[in-house]
Amino acid sequence: MSQFSCWLVPLQGHILHQSITHVPLSQITAVRFVRYWGGQDLSALWVGTGPEIRALLERWPCPAVLHGTFFFAAGPTDGLEDMARALDLDLVVTDLDLLELHERLSTVLRRYQSWSLRLMSAAGRRHSIQDVADCGAELAGGALFLLNTGGRVVYYGGRACLDSDPAREMLDKGILSPATAQVLLPEKDGAALSCQAMGSRGKCWGKKVYKRGELISYMLLFTPNGWQGADTDALLELVSENVSRVVACREGRYWAGADFKTLLADLLSGKLSEEEEIRRRFSLISRIPQQFCSFIIVEPASPEFFSDPPSALLAQLESIFPESNAALYDGGIVLLLSRPDRDFQPAPIFDQAQLQALLARYDAFAAISNATSRRAMLRTNYLLTKSVLQLGRSLRPTNTQRIFFFEDYAEYVAIDLCINSFSALLGHDDIIYLTHPDAVKLYRYDMLHNTNLIDVLYYYCLNNGSVSQAAKAAYMHRNTFSARLAKLQELTKADLSSGEIQQRMVFSCKILRYYDHYAKINLGKRLSISLPQEGGK
Repeated sequence: MSQFSCWLVPLQGHILHQSITHVPLSQITAVRFVRYWGGQDLSALWVGTGPEIRALLERWPCPAVLHGTFFFAAGPTDGLEDMARALDLDLVVTDLDLLELHERLSTVLRRYQSWSLRLMSAAGRRHSIQDVADCGAELAGGALFLLNTGGRVVYYGGRACLDSDPAREMLDKGILSPATAQVLLPEKDGAALSCQAMGSRGKCWGKKVYKRGELISYMLLFTPNGWQGADTDALLELVSENVSRVVACREGRYWAGADFKTLLADLLSGKLSEEEEIRRRFSLISRIPQQFCSFIIVEPASPEFFSDPPSALLAQLESIFPESNAALYDGGIVLLLSRPDRDFQPAPIFDQAQLQALLARYDAFAAISNATSRRAMLRTNYLLTKSVLQLGRSLRPTNTQRIFFFEDYAEYVAIDLCINSFSALLGHDDIIYLTHPDAVKLYRYDMLHNTNLIDVLYYYCLNNGSVSQAAKAAYMHRNTFSARLAKLQELTKADLSSGEIQQRMVFSCKILRYYDHYAKINLGKRLSISLPQEGGK
């Protein structure tokens, strides 16, 4: 690992002398004996007795050849320390015997090599940054947060040490406040690490990550008591390397450097409305959208309550939609999907089963908008998607459905908007007058006789008059459906073979369904239906 302190920890209590000038190391891959020296090798730590190292320095007195090499001596010898200082070499002299010294350094190397292999395996398993974060947290026995430059939690892994105030703040709000950042992060740019005690719960280690001299992210590692602090920089360095490895596989950039949430807030509040200005702002975020954009809005079943911290769900959503920009916003999670074309339905290009399972786990729902190429219309798309989210939860055909596409609920959105227009124009919301009279007649019959002919009408017309398809969609036996269809046709006069009438009936059924399931209006009362009393009385 690049920090020399990692190698000194197992030697504590046995160090007689140390002169260290080149604290950063090359990538160490071996611990070797000086007696087998074959020339400069900066990837190795060199171990020998005091006399062996002195003899080597006498044979190779040229500083250029030895520069950057680290020597560990088992026992002192006269003049060795003075020679190391004169040659500007890094030397540690211990009172350990040679084999014990070699074994202690090798133990450190084996630990780091094991970590490296585990993190590389995590990075390569699904090419997922979340897997890297989870593995890093597991190795530390704590929790690991990866944040963008705006302090937003992009990924986090682990469960331990999360009872501290800073951890709770990040999990609940999804962002590190400036005040907390001042405490947890290094004060100076380029500083290696900061350390903040979390009372009796352990410590929090903060690290700024740079790329070509530019700050690109923050890492915060919460470790329990007993964690060896000298390992922190090594672990975070390996995590950073493997995050970069994942991103390289995706041909993308490092995790988000701009705060998408600010852009989203400006866009949805109306502060940002000009097409060109919106495009300019979008060019500044980490994942610049392609021509077409779609919104996904995810909200918990209970207002402002996720079964787990929302930042955990956000990170997993970003793994399903890697080309999205995401933010915690207005009690939920908002993702802006980027698409090269408008095609999204009927076969969206993502794993619907995975998303459905994730939403079930967090007891949440998701609404997905159509795609638009007009940036100025994104606010409209967002507001329509919010409407779909509310409508879908009340009108979903099965209790297991948690994903709602705009196309499936567009007519309900139109009905919802119609209510407002009706009230403004006519002074009431009785849009029942927009339905076909036969649909209302069947609704009255159902209320009086406890039947479901209105559902039969809906699925029959929706499936273009196919009895087998309609029965399957309505979850009825074909014979049962046929019998109820015969009763329906006996009661109505409309020509249900007409495509235009079928379309009219489907819309009428949706109005009635809207009344019952979403508006929660007692339609029976409005239609003055006198229901039979129990027992026929």
